[in-house]
Order: sequence, then C-alpha cells, then structure tokens
Amino acid sequence: MVNAEDSEALLREKIYLKLLRLTPHAQNGFIMTDFPNTAAEAEMLEQYKGGMNAFVHISLPDDILVDIEENKHKCGDCGRNYYSETIIDEEQGIRIEPFMPEEGHCHDCGSTNIVDGGDPISLEQGLTAYKAAKDNLLGFYDHFVSLLFWGIERLT
Repeated sequence: MVNAEDSEALLREKIYLKLLRLTPHAQNGFIMTDFPNTAAEAEMLEQYKGGMNAFVHISLPDDILVDIEENKHKCGDCGRNYYSETIIDEEQGIRIEPFMPEEGHCHDCGSTNIVDGGDPISLEQGLTAYKAAKDNLLGFYDHFVSLLFWGIERLT
C-alpha cells in the first residue's frame, strides 16, 4: 500500500495508527512533518492516545519554496538533504543559509554520494494539491486542538 501510494487503503486499514502504536519512539510524544494532509487523516490521528494536543502550520511563499527545492541536494545513500545556495528575500525578511556537507562527506553516513535532489516541478504540483486540501485540514484542527500558525505571507 505504501509503495503503491494507495492513501485510501492506508487510511481504511488505519496503517498510520498501527505504525504509531508499534513505534517505541511515538509512545512519549512525537513531531510529524508533512502529515496529516487531509481532514480524514487528521480525524484518524485523533484515535491515537486521545488525539494531538497541537498542530503547527508553517507557511512560506511559493517562490521561496521553489528556490529551496531548486537548491536541494541529497545524500544518495542515506537521503539526508542539503542546500547549496543562500536564499534571500529582503522584502519578506527571509534568509536561508546554505547547508552542505563539509569536505563532501554526508553528516549522517559519511558518504560522498551527494547528488542533485530537487524536483521543482513535482513540488509545484504538490503545492497545488496541498492548497486544495489546506483549508479543510486547518479548519479541522481549529476545532480540535490548539492551532499554531506561523507563516510568512505577504499581505496585499
């Protein structure tokens, strides 16, 4: 189901809950990134130990996210992400420093197999899908847990 990216089956079979219950690291609290993506996934997570007590939504402008993706590199052996260029947007007060392995060796596994890891086209498609579901997801958490919103968005 995971390899087939069958999100409906993963949700129906409550695989997310089963993994959390089996993972010792999740027993005393945890932080998840890029999940849940839908209100249905969020509802299912409410079944885990009485539900989450906080949901943090961090938002950056799309052009910054694309710049980050265009500068992404990764270790071909362990998957650790690195970023080659400083990303600056003076108008919005954003400065993201580069993070590359020292002497070409991955910080996690020591490999020198650092490759281009960005895929801006897939990122932009993912952002479109995310925006379509975001309001529904944020609305769900607004009613169930403390919603912490941290965003950098230009108001016009």
